[in-house]
Amino acid sequence: MARSDLTKRLPLRAKAIAIGHWHREALSRRAAIVREFRQLRDVPRALEGFWIVMEACLAHLEGEIVTQKDLAALATGTASPATISRAVQDMEDKGWIVTRPSGTDARVRIIEVTPRALEYYMSKVEASWDAFWSIAETALAAADKADQG
Repeated sequence: MARSDLTKRLPLRAKAIAIGHWHREALSRRAAIVREFRQLRDVPRALEGFWIVMEACLAHLEGEIVTQKDLAALATGTASPATISRAVQDMEDKGWIVTRPSGTDARVRIIEVTPRALEYYMSKVEASWDAFWSIAETALAAADKADQG
């Protein structure tokens, strides 16, 4: 059965619970990785730094370009442009990302992932995928019980 067929029959309540669990799991995993970043890598602004590395990895995997300006815009309301700028510098100093000027505008800094960061990111994928899929399977099982009962 296609995923869309499975999720279409889920009641709104089951979807709401699953989404809540996904968010909780995502925050829990992010917090654990940020603690690891902080302890093992001695990175100031570890939360922002991890997020920047994650965005750089995602852009790399999707064949996209991410700039410091993009990151500052995404972080609006959660981190200041100055914090993002310092975190970008921290991550570059620690070897997690590299930056270079844009070919069309030297004021724009393009952020690229390093092999070290990509390897680290990819090492976290399987466990995260398994956890998130487990949440989805639980929601689907609950929906099946609701349909049968």
